[in-house]
Amino acid sequence: MHQGDISGLKGVTKKIMNWMCGNRTVSIQEAQHEIADLPTVICSEKIRPVHINAYYQLKSKSDKSSSDCVSLYAKRTSHHDISLAQYFYKFYIPMIDKKKLDKEDYKQPVLHGIGLNYRPKHPIDFAYARGLLILHRPWSASNPINLKDKEAVILEAEELLHNRKVPAYVVSAYHRVVNKQLQLDLTHKKARNDDCDRPPDEEEDDEILDRHVYLNSASHLTNGGKPDGIISGQSVDIGLTHDWRERSFQGVRDTKVNGEDYIKWAVEQSKQRNLALQRNDDLDIPKLKNKGKYTLQSLSKEQRTIALAVIDAVWKFLTNDKDFKPLRATVMGAGGTGKSHMINTIITVIRELTGVNDSICVAAPSGGAAFNIGGSTLHKLLSIAVQKPWIELPEESKILLRRKLQALLVLVVDERSQLSSTVVAAAERHVRMCAFGGHNESTIWAGVPVILFVGDDYQLPPTMSEGAIKGYASRKTTDQPAPNKGVSKQVLTAEGSSQLIDVLTRNVFELTHAYRHQSQDAELYVQLLERVRKGNFMPGDEEILTNLHWATIQEKDDFKKKPRRAQQQHISSHITPIEKQKTPRY
Repeated sequence: MHQGDISGLKGVTKKIMNWMCGNRTVSIQEAQHEIADLPTVICSEKIRPVHINAYYQLKSKSDKSSSDCVSLYAKRTSHHDISLAQYFYKFYIPMIDKKKLDKEDYKQPVLHGIGLNYRPKHPIDFAYARGLLILHRPWSASNPINLKDKEAVILEAEELLHNRKVPAYVVSAYHRVVNKQLQLDLTHKKARNDDCDRPPDEEEDDEILDRHVYLNSASHLTNGGKPDGIISGQSVDIGLTHDWRERSFQGVRDTKVNGEDYIKWAVEQSKQRNLALQRNDDLDIPKLKNKGKYTLQSLSKEQRTIALAVIDAVWKFLTNDKDFKPLRATVMGAGGTGKSHMINTIITVIRELTGVNDSICVAAPSGGAAFNIGGSTLHKLLSIAVQKPWIELPEESKILLRRKLQALLVLVVDERSQLSSTVVAAAERHVRMCAFGGHNESTIWAGVPVILFVGDDYQLPPTMSEGAIKGYASRKTTDQPAPNKGVSKQVLTAEGSSQLIDVLTRNVFELTHAYRHQSQDAELYVQLLERVRKGNFMPGDEEILTNLHWATIQEKDDFKKKPRRAQQQHISSHITPIEKQKTPRY
C-alpha cells in the first residue's frame, strides 16, 4: 500500500460521502466542478468549438457544400481583412443562430479552436503557432498561409503575441502557460538541488516531469492519446476511461426535488431576492432630529474623508476591483466632534447602496452608547459572553450568528476606549468564524471589507481590564505582566491588544472640529473640556467645574424652565471666571 501523502484522497472521499448523504441529485458537470474545487454557476455563455483541422480539408472555391465556419471563412467573397475569429463573431454566429438570438435563454457563444494539437505552449512550438495563425491572421482559400516553413510560422506567431495583435484572452492564456512552466522548472530545479545524497538522474527527473505535464494536459489533447498513469512507480487513475454516466451509488436517495427543477427554483428565488432588494420600504435608515436625511453633503471635510474611504472599500469589494484592500481603521475625536453624525451617514449610504440592513452593523460596549448610534451592544451583536468573553462560541450560536453576518460588509464599533482587549479579540474571532457563512476562517476579521473602530482613548477606559492604552503601555515596560487566570484569557488579551494597537491602526483618522457647543462662550468651554480630557489642568479649573456641577443640581427645577438662551447664559456665568483669571487660551 502506498504510504505517501493521501490528504487529497481524504478530501475527495469526504466529498463523495457528503454527496451520498445529500438531499438532491447532482449532475456530472457539477460533480466534476466540486472535485476540482471550482465554483458552480449558471453560465450565460456557451463554448462553440471550431475545428481548425478543416484548414487542410478545404475543397475548391466553387464547392459550396461545406457549411462549417472554417470553410465558409475561406470561401468568403468580401471582408478579406478580418481573421477567422472575427468572422466567427461578426458573420458566422449571426447566420446560424439567427432564430435564437432574441430568445431569453440564449447563451452567448465563445470561440474555442480545437484540432491540430492546438494549445498554448512555452516555448512556442509549430502546432501552437500554426493554430494562432489560422485563427487570428487573415487568410483565404485563394491566399492561404504558408505553413511549409515551420520556423517562419513560429516567428510570425511570436510577433502576433508580442505586438498584441491577437485578442486579450489569447495573450492571457499564453502568459498562464509561461508562468506555469516557470514554476515547474523552479520546482524541478529545487528537487534536483535538494537531493544531496546521490547525483541527480537527469533522465528519470525529466521523465517524471513530462508525465506530470502530460497528465495535466491530457484533457486538452485532440489526438485521443491517453497517459498510462504511472508516476514514480505508482498507478494514478484520473478517470479518463471511466463512464461517468454510470451511478456508483446503488442505494435509495432521499431526493426531494429533481435537479432541473431545483435550478429553476433557485433562479426564481434569486429574482425574488433582487426585487426585494430594490424596494427600500424595509430599510432601517436613521433620521435627523428634524426628520431629515443624513447626506454626504452635510459632512465636514474631515468626516467626508472617512465616509468616502468606507464607501470606496465596499464598492471595490462588490465590483471585484483588483485594487481592493480591506479597510481597518480607527477614528479618533473628542466629544462633540460629530462622530455619531458621521456613523449615521455611513449607515444611510451603505444600506441604500446595498439595499440590505445587515450589510452594516453598528455596536458599542454599553447600551447607552449603542442607543445613540442606533445599534446594539457588541456582546449582543456578536454573541460574546459578558462575564467570560474568552469562552468558545457554542455551535447553536454559530448557526444563528452566521445568518446574522451573512451579508456583513461594514462593522462599526463606537466608544473604542471602553473596549477591553479580550472583548476585541472575541469579536474578531466570532466575526472570523461566522461572517460569509464561516468560509473565511483563515483571514483576520473574515476579510470583511470595512472594520471601523470609533472613539476617544482619553475618555472612559475598560472596567477592570486591559484596553488599548494599558496594552500599549505593557509593551513599553520591562516588567513581566501578571499572569491572567486561564490560558484562553491570556491568549485573547494579547490578541486583542494586537488588534487595537497594530491591525486597527493601519489607518487612523482624527476629527478635530467641535460642533456640540455653539454658544458665544463655546470656545472657552471647549478649551476647559480639552484640558480636563488630557489632564492638563490649570488653576481654577477644578473650582469652576465643581461650581457648575453643584449649581446645576441645586437649581435643576428652575434651570429646566428657563429658555434656551437663559440656560446658555446660566452656564456662561459659571465659566466667565476663566477670563477673570486671565489664563492663556490654548
